[in-house]
Amino acid sequence: SIAGLNIFRVVLAGVAVSLSFLVILLAMYTSIIERTREIGILKALGGSKFYIVLTIMQESMLLSLLGVIGGYGLGRFSAAMLVAAYPTLMIQFSYPWTLAASALGMLGGILGSFYPAILAAGQDPVRALRDE
Repeated sequence: SIAGLNIFRVVLAGVAVSLSFLVILLAMYTSIIERTREIGILKALGGSKFYIVLTIMQESMLLSLLGVIGGYGLGRFSAAMLVAAYPTLMIQFSYPWTLAASALGMLGGILGSFYPAILAAGQDPVRALRDE
């Protein structure tokens, strides 16, 4: 029964990570679509593909870091509220698991923004300025 619960927990975590990855990908893609004109101007002024990808990836890393920090804080706060409401409940935060979850969150943010960054860098500046 415990083994089945552990398998369920791993599957649930995998589904959560997959959904998080898709949400990040769609959010970054939407952000790129909304900023087509700005990216076109940047390319018209001589911005290289590498620079555009780097800029978008840096933005994604910053947002991922803020999400990891916010998620950790929210998790700690939620744990404190649960322990206050149910004093017999024991919630432990393990440093290795916290570090692994943080790294996974950062990795998801980076991977989720890579494809939209490549699309943005490949835009034709004339078309981006004309279509917007």
